[in-house]
Amino acid sequence: MAQLDRASDFGSDGWGFESLRAREISTQVKNGMITQQMTKKRWALLVICFLVLCSCGSSDNSVAELSEPVEKTIPSPTVEPTKTPVEKIESEQNDVPEQKEQDSSSTPAEIEPTPIILPGGKNVIVGVQGVLGWSENGKWIGIGEDPVPAEAGDLYQVIRIGSDTTSGVLGAAPQPTCTQNSTISRKVAIDDPLFTSFTSLSMPYTEPATTPIAISTDWDLTPHSITSLGLDSIAYKNIARELLSEFDIDDPDPELTVLVETDLDNDGNVEIFFGVERIADSLTFGTANDYSLLYMRKFIDGRFTNLLIYGDIENAEYGNGMLDSIRLSAVADLNGNGRMEVVTGLMNYEGSSTFIIEFNDDKENFTQVLYVGCNN
Repeated sequence: MAQLDRASDFGSDGWGFESLRAREISTQVKNGMITQQMTKKRWALLVICFLVLCSCGSSDNSVAELSEPVEKTIPSPTVEPTKTPVEKIESEQNDVPEQKEQDSSSTPAEIEPTPIILPGGKNVIVGVQGVLGWSENGKWIGIGEDPVPAEAGDLYQVIRIGSDTTSGVLGAAPQPTCTQNSTISRKVAIDDPLFTSFTSLSMPYTEPATTPIAISTDWDLTPHSITSLGLDSIAYKNIARELLSEFDIDDPDPELTVLVETDLDNDGNVEIFFGVERIADSLTFGTANDYSLLYMRKFIDGRFTNLLIYGDIENAEYGNGMLDSIRLSAVADLNGNGRMEVVTGLMNYEGSSTFIIEFNDDKENFTQVLYVGCNN
């Protein structure tokens, strides 16, 4: 069959038919042996063709289908397998966290991120004497000609050192208050026992008290931990004794009023606040060598520094006959910038006042940002 198809494959003008005719051998000159050999060859060719058809005829293929044009299939390109070892991939994946840690640790320590100012609420700050002021976008605003942005029903957080912070405390509408000698122009009544217990006191005051503070905001007032330490600390009694000797006061066993440790700006350099006080009689009658002092101890410029925040001493050199008792009222973030301020309360027999102090980085100075006071 393949020989019969050769003429149609190469055309009638080719070497097919003419060559076959020229080479034709007459059957008369052929003997019986040649004829027998040709017959055997034809049978052999038929057997071969039959075997080929059987091998190609499986499934749905047939001879008629083989004569139809066959669509060429373009083989898809061979994808070479990756030659990267599995161990190398795993090691690269394991190296990613280490690289991230190296990148984070390579950030220069001196570059401080811009503090995020929390919006909070109205941010009105109230002491037991009245409104100190408020903040807007981290900026302090004291009492002035502008009305206090507060109204009846505002909710406050109340905080005092040594007590848990209380949230959701109701405040009243601002009202004029105090006497002609006062710096107060507005007062907001806070419905909380820490406030009402103090306002129930009548002047002249005889005993010092640690006063609270309230603020109409919802951010975390203590974003950094504050730890109260034991007031019987021998180490800080010794420090206090040495500091008192600078004022010519000899007290072998000074009494600590507060001892707390915190980190105001979360820079890793802690601040320790400690107060020391002696009142022999009462606030009404000053006694020689009475004293009240509040310090901040911090490691600054390679040395421990004891920074006097406020102090009053009754003796021949420093006294004026009326002792001011100083107390640490609170440590709290009062303007939403993530740094905590220090709130102090001052009392004498005829009045009291509250200060908010902002410390300036790690230097030996601070700024009083807000104040309120009330005297007879």
